[in-house]
Amino acid sequence: MQLSDSFWAMADRFMHFIEEITNCPMILCNEKGVIAKASVKSRVGTPHAGAQKILRGECEDYFVTAEEAAQNPLVKEGWNTPIVIDGKCVGTFGIAGKLELTRPLAKIAAMVLSAWIRQMEQQNKLQQTSEEVFGLINRLTRKIDETSATATDTTEKMSEAAKRTADKLKTTDGILHHVHRIAQQSHILSVNGAVEAARAGEHGRAFSVVVEEMGHLAVSTRETADQIQRTLDEIREVMLVMNASIDISVQNTQKQIGMMLEVVRNVDSLKEHVLALKASFEQ
Repeated sequence: MQLSDSFWAMADRFMHFIEEITNCPMILCNEKGVIAKASVKSRVGTPHAGAQKILRGECEDYFVTAEEAAQNPLVKEGWNTPIVIDGKCVGTFGIAGKLELTRPLAKIAAMVLSAWIRQMEQQNKLQQTSEEVFGLINRLTRKIDETSATATDTTEKMSEAAKRTADKLKTTDGILHHVHRIAQQSHILSVNGAVEAARAGEHGRAFSVVVEEMGHLAVSTRETADQIQRTLDEIREVMLVMNASIDISVQNTQKQIGMMLEVVRNVDSLKEHVLALKASFEQ
């Protein structure tokens, strides 16, 4: 699994934030065990032996003790842990420092990064599906204008476009279900993160800010997804009425066109909610 440029940009800001608070050097390795982000920029692009061992499944975590670091000047004491998505390791996060500090910090950081990856995946799927729905509705509106003079032709084209739109709305329902699940997982992660931060004591205070923001994000995501679901239900109701009207005589074509315009107005509302959901992921 290759991570997106948006994720790496977000991860870069995340690492900079943590480094400012903890003053601990960090690295983030990609799916090949190559350092993609690092506090020491010269390390970017170089393979990391510990990360590659994790990715090959040779160890669950990779760490260097103070004794090992004292014997080998090429390594530093610290902890490296996998970033796991759906049971698959997609990269690793490492932080240098005393093991009693870096182990919980690395675990929390990996959970945060995993949650972000899942959220960004769902965001992309939702956006792609929504764009397809918007495109279908726009094309359907143009067809209404072009064929309004011929009642039969108009109703056939409306029926076909309505079916395709309904299919896309069904797909969007599935995406929203995943968004709800991600929001719930984010909430659970924020609670777990708060526990780990508390266990870390004074060293975990910095992460309390991160986990609190994760909790806010989970709430915001769930609320926006609920708004989108309500709008989709409104669209679906209009579509059902429209489908029943398609079988009526040619004299009712104008009424059917009015219903389609109502669908378009509801889609405009859906667009606003989708943009709000996207903005909540980018916070």
